[in-house]
Amino acid sequence: MDTYAEIPIIILGCPQAIRNQQQLRKITQELQMVEELLLRYAVLESFELVRACPLGSHSLVDEIHEYKFNPSVKLIHLSGFTESSWLPGFEDEEDFAAKIGQFPYLQALYISGFTSPSLLETLLNRDIPAIIATDTVQSRQFVREIANGFYSAMGKGEMLREALTLVKENYP
Repeated sequence: MDTYAEIPIIILGCPQAIRNQQQLRKITQELQMVEELLLRYAVLESFELVRACPLGSHSLVDEIHEYKFNPSVKLIHLSGFTESSWLPGFEDEEDFAAKIGQFPYLQALYISGFTSPSLLETLLNRDIPAIIATDTVQSRQFVREIANGFYSAMGKGEMLREALTLVKENYP
């Protein structure tokens, strides 16, 4: 019988099949920025971080498969997510939403670089409790401000739900 750690988990990942080096560099920088925020605000004192490409050794699909049904996964943060670069390993938006829906205690899905309204609707129909989605047209500074506000609230001991409320109030 599988047993799960008591420490809540954050999965940090991006699409694995990005061929454009400039886009890959931007996504890598964004993921590194998120990791820096997690460290700066001591979020990692309370959460375990699981990296899924390019910062980790496993792909996002591998990590979703390994951790599905794990009640410790509380937050999934994805960067570089656009209609033109669909995540490899998923058949379509419904397949992706179904796999995200396999996390029974997922409290939030954070998608940076989001451009698909139909994906958002599909995720909401899967009862994902909270979704933070930033668009590719928003400035990098704005995206950084949102991430900073969210992760600083978590670092101050706010529960995920309260951190999400703070982001919603400050960045409608």
